[in-house]
Amino acid sequence: MKVDSERDRLATLGDFLTARRREIAPSRVGLPTDRRRRAPGLRREEVALLAGVGVSWYTWIEQGRANVSAQVLDAIARVLGLSADQRIYMRRLAGLNADYIDARYTPDKRELIPYVDNWNQGPAYVLDRYWNVITANDQFHTLWAATQRRINIVEHFFTDPHARTLYPLWESAAPTLTGRFRSQASRYPDDPEFRCLTRRLVTTSPAFAQLWAQHLVTDDACGPDSLFHPGTGPQKYMWTSLRFADRTGLTMVVYLPCHDAPSGALAERA
Repeated sequence: MKVDSERDRLATLGDFLTARRREIAPSRVGLPTDRRRRAPGLRREEVALLAGVGVSWYTWIEQGRANVSAQVLDAIARVLGLSADQRIYMRRLAGLNADYIDARYTPDKRELIPYVDNWNQGPAYVLDRYWNVITANDQFHTLWAATQRRINIVEHFFTDPHARTLYPLWESAAPTLTGRFRSQASRYPDDPEFRCLTRRLVTTSPAFAQLWAQHLVTDDACGPDSLFHPGTGPQKYMWTSLRFADRTGLTMVVYLPCHDAPSGALAERA
């Protein structure tokens, strides 16, 4: 059954690449227009040449007869001028990690503000893939004592003295947060920015360095949390994270006050 499913995926991938190849005019990739072409678009050998792939190998890919690496797919996608959504779709068909980030995408804070401002039940904020806060509502700024400067959730937790006040159960929350950040970083294994951020945290926070060395891993999208409100004291919440389109790498986190939330608060989630 698994073999049939894989065969179907690869066949669909081949059909998808064939359809996209036939949409590309030769002039678009710097090739001369040949009136003797019997079919529209690029020839297989032209795509293979431009992508740096063997002609036979590319033919097998279109015929659904070959597994293909992410590097080869990226090269083909470049030649075919695929959009971010098409690249994600292509990776899924190939059975590869589809957590593709569009390097050209830059989040527009103005477009994201209404999402957090219209959540008035508790803190709400939008993160990029490194857990930098892109925008947040007033309740977040009150609780995190954050100004308009950029704040990184993990860096704040481990290096800002205010975090010890914000999280009443800081010691028990730290391992969970570290495990979740490792899980997040593993989604982008080739991203040097994660390595830079991790090295900085290991250097500046002995607590993070100790936990990071334990290779803790955890991943969830909702749960209980406890935060200290400067006006009312400790408050229990239920939180959840909502991902935007994969190519953006953005996540929105919202909190809902919950007096009956389970005890044993978890770490700040992203």
